[in-house]
Amino acid sequence: MPPSAPVRVHLCGRLEVRADDRDATPELPGRQGRLLFAFLVLERGRPIPRDRLISVLWPATAPATAEGSLSALLSRLRKALGAATPTAELNAGRSRP
Repeated sequence: MPPSAPVRVHLCGRLEVRADDRDATPELPGRQGRLLFAFLVLERGRPIPRDRLISVLWPATAPATAEGSLSALLSRLRKALGAATPTAELNAGRSRP
């Protein structure tokens, strides 16, 4: 399996995601998809139970469809990122070459 390109993530200011040398930001699935992605980046390297992800996405009361909606969001995130390495580089608002 060939190595994949890193994911570059800018969380300060406007969310920007570069995966496989392309801007993947427009492909992220809506507000909840961006929230889920940012949370996963911040918690990278740690196992996160599905119920914790659901509580992040629906802090007040999770809808009856939460499990299915979470699965769909995760699938859409995988599709948006392609085969890019899930380890992200965080940049606190500074431009890097």
